[in-house]
Amino acid sequence: MFGSSKPKSDIQQERQHDKVDTIIGAGTVFVGDIRVKGTLRIDGRVEGKVDCAGDLVVGDTGVVEAEVHSRSIKLGGTIRGNIFVVGTMDIAGTGKLYGDMTAGKVVIADGAIFHGQCNMQAPEIGIQKKE
Repeated sequence: MFGSSKPKSDIQQERQHDKVDTIIGAGTVFVGDIRVKGTLRIDGRVEGKVDCAGDLVVGDTGVVEAEVHSRSIKLGGTIRGNIFVVGTMDIAGTGKLYGDMTAGKVVIADGAIFHGQCNMQAPEIGIQKKE
């Protein structure tokens, strides 16, 4: 009666997509390579290489000094390094990207900083990782 008209499986998939699997909190420093199957949120500092099969969220206090591979990225903090995104690269007004990006779609808000080159590829082609 008061429930959603969506089938249960669609609702479960939405919740799973919105769920953050791994968090690197503010004040935390991670040095090395990190590989995540799901969604990763960074509010601290990461140095090394980030390989995220799901989505990457870099909060306002997050600093990433790494090569980054991800399905999509929402950037509110700072990334120094090249990024490879199959889907959408979304740089918020507080976001700073210092490096080249390869992405299927790019959204850059007013106030954002981007220093580098941008290459766009259709998502169905995919992005090849540089080894």
